Amino acid sequence: MKKIYCACFALIIIFNSCKKDQITVENKIEISSDVVKKLKAAGFDTSEGLTKIKDGYLVEYDIFIPEEDLENLSKNNSIKIPISLKSSNLKLQSKDPISHYRTNNQLVTSVLSKRDIKVFIDPAFGTYMKSALDEALQRYNNLDLTITFSRADNSSSSDINVWMVTNKSYLMSAGFPYGNGDPYDEILVNVDYFTPTNTRPDAASSFAHEIGHCIGFRHNDYMNRTFSCRNGAGSEGSGSVGDIYIPGTTSDPNANSWMLACSDNQNRPFTSDDILALKYLFSIRKNIYVKSIMTLISDDSHTVGCCDDRSLASWNVRAEFYQDAAFTIPYTTANYFVLNTYNGPTTVFQPMLVVDGVTFLDLGVYSQDIYYSYGTEVSNNSTGYQVAAFSGYWMP
Repeated sequence: MKKIYCACFALIIIFNSCKKDQITVENKIEISSDVVKKLKAAGFDTSEGLTKIKDGYLVEYDIFIPEEDLENLSKNNSIKIPISLKSSNLKLQSKDPISHYRTNNQLVTSVLSKRDIKVFIDPAFGTYMKSALDEALQRYNNLDLTITFSRADNSSSSDINVWMVTNKSYLMSAGFPYGNGDPYDEILVNVDYFTPTNTRPDAASSFAHEIGHCIGFRHNDYMNRTFSCRNGAGSEGSGSVGDIYIPGTTSDPNANSWMLACSDNQNRPFTSDDILALKYLFSIRKNIYVKSIMTLISDDSHTVGCCDDRSLASWNVRAEFYQDAAFTIPYTTANYFVLNTYNGPTTVFQPMLVVDGVTFLDLGVYSQDIYYSYGTEVSNNSTGYQVAAFSGYWMP
């Protein structure tokens, strides 16, 4: 049976109301159409595997929703979203992109300074779980973001509190940032699974995952959890929390991301795609200067008729990195440097994660192909990359 690993805010999708007053399920206990509508509105499939048990409902055969949480399914509060303990039948997703997404609400940060987020963990946790939390915090701190994480001595002075729960159907739970720019303030850990004698390999990654929700990340396979969930739990939906795509993140399946919906009980350090998503959202500006060098290859721009023009030219493009505004002291990239580019038209951002140890990056050929009519752009079929401004560095 799958167990729930994390919790997100309510996901609201509008469905047609059920035409029947009641629905009969496998155990012959009738469930009201009002309950069915609330479950559907949260993105759950109620066509099969819906059962009334104890003080709640089992959805999709193995997702437990407490009765008390039903009223929260249509509100902007935290609910439990399923995460599998195992992914023995992992399937690659054949459609719908696997990329990184953020919520509408974001943390209030500045590109010029760092915001420290204090995390308190209940002292009753054992050494292993405390160390796992420290490892998760360090993973974020290693990326040199606009946010840092440190341990708080008490719950009253912390931004996020980690508490114990028992007898729950999830591993850990959390929520999304508040509208005032603060992170979600609570992570619940089911100590029925994270016991003093059960040193699960995914403990640090589970903490990092829940912190990811607290600072605004959605599951990156939220639209089709079949990718990481054994039984394929379907789509979580966009809802009022939002699902804003983070530019530059891959559209290819990535089985190792820290923000996949389902856990396979394995350690998941940040992938390069994870790092790009984090650096894009929380990039701190450094005294690094990027110089764009465009060497003209050809220019066949011309006027078409009386009033139309076609800008048709191509360049070799190189980005050079310097420590000073005068571009005299080369900078050697380090600590996951991110270069922002335009991919094709100048409205399409494409951040790139640049490898450490280089002082320049050849971006290849940029071909401009823009058609104007009476001075107004009517089509843009440009291809290739240009350097774009980005919060993580300075440009001339």
